[in-house]
Amino acid sequence: MSQSYEGDIVFMLTKEDVLACTMEVGMSKKQITDDVKEDRQVIKSIIKTPNGMVLVFDGKGEQIPEYQGQYEKVKSRILSNAPPSAEFSYAFDNETEIKAVPREKW
Repeated sequence: MSQSYEGDIVFMLTKEDVLACTMEVGMSKKQITDDVKEDRQVIKSIIKTPNGMVLVFDGKGEQIPEYQGQYEKVKSRILSNAPPSAEFSYAFDNETEIKAVPREKW
């Protein structure tokens, strides 16, 4: 008899477990070290400023420099690496408020 469970299921894996699994499916050593990092920052919020600069922050409010810069230079990297939960927004010169925009319109 199958049972249903409503709620979150959390799996606890060690770094060694993750490395073993990724190697099992054929990921290269370089992919593993590039993609699987213990302290990797996850994009939480992205702000485009009036002068075309982009600021990117993680969940702790810390800047993520590798995603920051001129909009046209960082846009594709941000869009391909930002999780679905990331918040996209614009800052305007004449307003102190930052306005959220849908990912597709950013």
